Amino acid sequence: MVSAEVASNVARTPGAIPAAGIGVALALLVGLPIVLLRAEGTFEAVIILAAVGVAGGVAAFDLRTRRAPNVVTYPAIAAFTAAAALISLQTGLEALAGALVMFGVFLVIAVAGRGRMGFGDVKMAAVSGAIVGLRGVVPLLLITFVAGALVAVFMMVVLKRRRQETVAFTPFLALGVVGCLAAFDLYLVG
Repeated sequence: MVSAEVASNVARTPGAIPAAGIGVALALLVGLPIVLLRAEGTFEAVIILAAVGVAGGVAAFDLRTRRAPNVVTYPAIAAFTAAAALISLQTGLEALAGALVMFGVFLVIAVAGRGRMGFGDVKMAAVSGAIVGLRGVVPLLLITFVAGALVAVFMMVVLKRRRQETVAFTPFLALGVVGCLAAFDLYLVG
């Protein structure tokens, strides 16, 4: 049984259960206000809550383990793209294009950075792109990298960290997703 195997793997992974709880809490605390203010229908509301929950859960897991679990990221890319396609073919294509562009941008950065950015970040970028769609890619990139840069400067100046130290990047992608859902016209909101 695939579901029992996945549940067993998740239960054995340190940080998985707390990260899932954080994802659910964020979906309710952060996603619900976005739904109430911006969602155009019930289906879009469910997608928004799931998006905030997945982004928050993966971010929490990444902070703890420095990994973005394949068991979440791969199905999330497919699920958000398929959900968008259920709205319309056009929105499905927009979600797919957003996922591909974000995947491409982050893949180039990961390869050029020689290990400074992990492939979990690349996968989560694809998830984020599927959530915000092609129209949301530029604001997503801006929010993500500005937030990341501000934290990096703080860590180097105030905490005296070295440039070589790694930082979990998926929390910045999650922040970008929430920022885009809250403030920009996307296929889900607007």
